Amino acid sequence: MPVFSVTVDTQGRRHMTSLRKRMINDMAVRGLSENTVRSYFNSVSGLARFYGRSPERISAQEVQDYLLHLHEQRGLSWKSCNCARHGIRFLYRITLGRPDPHFYVPGAKTPSVLPEILSHDELVRLFTVTRNVKHLAVLMTAYAAGLRASEICHLQVTDIDSGRMCLRVDQGKGNKDRYVPLSQRLLGLIA
Repeated sequence: MPVFSVTVDTQGRRHMTSLRKRMINDMAVRGLSENTVRSYFNSVSGLARFYGRSPERISAQEVQDYLLHLHEQRGLSWKSCNCARHGIRFLYRITLGRPDPHFYVPGAKTPSVLPEILSHDELVRLFTVTRNVKHLAVLMTAYAAGLRASEICHLQVTDIDSGRMCLRVDQGKGNKDRYVPLSQRLLGLIA
């Protein structure tokens, strides 16, 4: 019996468990991003596979044990374990309607680490060795505007506002739109 999955019958038709359907509906109503939906499903599916039964029949203590297993046996970082926890918590709190006092799973404290940044010399070298103008434009735009990889991939020419000297970033992290400043030098390269 599938625990939280999609199965294919002998005629090739796909069927999913009712719990999975309910979770899909709950996420759709809340407008969660595609990446969040995928992450939540992976978390809940992993939990169900680990115990070999429906998540409805898994206790809070078993969820905590599973998250500890992810960290200690599978070597996932606490940040990844917390991502899994969020997906599992969504299932229990929203889809199954179990409020926190009855089904509490604590999150791990993750150390706050500043990202590594390139020095001025490293940036100059990076931009100097990049011969392809298109690649140089992508690198400079990503760096100068502080864009994520997915945001730079979705930029369109129509996102450039040379009059206001800014770039429009559509549906960035958290499905948020925003404007970022655009330098004259960068505008000359990408326009």
